[in-house]
Amino acid sequence: PAMNLLPATGNGATSSIDGVPGELPIAAAGPYTLGLRPSELRLVNSGIEGTVDVIESLGSEAMVHVRVGPHDIVVRAEEPVDVSMGDVVHIAVDHHHRFDAETGRRLP
Repeated sequence: PAMNLLPATGNGATSSIDGVPGELPIAAAGPYTLGLRPSELRLVNSGIEGTVDVIESLGSEAMVHVRVGPHDIVVRAEEPVDVSMGDVVHIAVDHHHRFDAETGRRLP
């Protein structure tokens, strides 16, 4: 699956996804595009909150589409997944990527 690309803004110490309440522990300054691979996200007990929109069962794994504010974030999860459509879930970010909001170039 494609990388989740989300508009984000950093304040130097933390970041927030545009249109989503709360902060992420990602040190950045100014606007950028946050890249999150589905395989680098996990469904957990606390983190980015959203609502399960779609579950694509692919045999040994599932692609769980989570509506987070105005965004759709896809999380890869091992089957069987213990969530249903409409459930409120939380997403943990194991790894992230940052891209320049204007040029799309990868940032360090």
